[in-house]
Amino acid sequence: MKRLLCPVFILLAGVLVAFSSLAIAADNTKKSLNKIIAAMPQNFPPHYSIDSSGQPTGFAVDVMNAIAKKAGIEVSYDIKENWRETQGALKSGKAHVIPNLGISIKRKEFAIFTTPLEKFHISIFVSKERTDLKNLADMKGIIVGAVDANVGARLLAKRTDLELRIFATFHEAMLALLSGRVEALAYPESVTWKSSRKMKLDGQIRVLAPPLKTIKRAIAVRKDLPELLKRLQVAMDGFIGSTAYKEIYSKWYDADRPIWTADRFLLIALVIMGLIVVGFAGWPLINRVRANAWAQLAEDGSQATERNEPFRSLTSKLLSIYVPLVTLAAVVLFLYLEFLFYQKERDQLISSLNNVVTIHSPAFQAAAWEYDVDQVRQLLGEFLLLPHIQGAVIYDT
Repeated sequence: MKRLLCPVFILLAGVLVAFSSLAIAADNTKKSLNKIIAAMPQNFPPHYSIDSSGQPTGFAVDVMNAIAKKAGIEVSYDIKENWRETQGALKSGKAHVIPNLGISIKRKEFAIFTTPLEKFHISIFVSKERTDLKNLADMKGIIVGAVDANVGARLLAKRTDLELRIFATFHEAMLALLSGRVEALAYPESVTWKSSRKMKLDGQIRVLAPPLKTIKRAIAVRKDLPELLKRLQVAMDGFIGSTAYKEIYSKWYDADRPIWTADRFLLIALVIMGLIVVGFAGWPLINRVRANAWAQLAEDGSQATERNEPFRSLTSKLLSIYVPLVTLAAVVLFLYLEFLFYQKERDQLISSLNNVVTIHSPAFQAAAWEYDVDQVRQLLGEFLLLPHIQGAVIYDT
């Protein structure tokens, strides 16, 4: 009997040790996922960008921080040069998540996704001067630019009716479009408009309809971390559509709206017209008060002549007060809006100059003697084709 009990006890002890090890490992895994690394590209507005102090910011960053806070997770950001490096960090295990990434079959090979956070269009952009390109059917035989590791590049890769050119960054692709090296550009619509407004180039391009494709975007989690996906998904439930989400969305997608819009001009006009209408609507009452005053004065004939004159000037006195007040209100309103406009233009100018430096900084990272003079001359020629650079050029006559 003792011989039979001994193996049983050994077996039970082994099972208990195994379960204890699994419980400890699960607990350690949970603790290790309380701090995660999120990979992000440095320039993909409004989703990802870097503020003046070098800190990550953007729509995707704010949403990720809000969800992580609900899940009890601390997030640190690994800022990469471009999308290829960002996705590479997730593939290699150096990052746990990418806060906002388009869902595709290719990307599901190395990532698992939460429910979608949003969706946006991959669209085709052309120069406004190309009036012959009206829709996607007109793309046959033209040269189309796309950005490396972007969905737009993969969507066009299999097409044999056009020539596809891949660029490392959006800035390089946009420069190629404006200089005529490519005839169209495939890129996310919201990002293109956001970046082009910053560079003051939105007036030089237009979008073709319909979109090339609509992409759903979500938090991408490393494929070997299903527990992290569950935690983030639980925190996400109820967040999309909440007041907090709407505030973040409005912050990043409504921030580009110009100060002077048709709606605001209409509002100002309505305010001024309202003041004028109120003034004229109250005019009969003023006249009635004045008539009653004159009637009372007429009862005293001896004092009528002496006291009529001040009341005759009552209209002019009221006008002298009312008109300046309306004018002052309009002037103050215009000055306030002008101040806001100045501040926004100043920030956009600084951002535009930073973007110009970003575009051309690679041209100065190597020694000058390593460059072909003809290539440098060509780059400078393309640089001068940018609209805001042309406006600053002074020619010696």
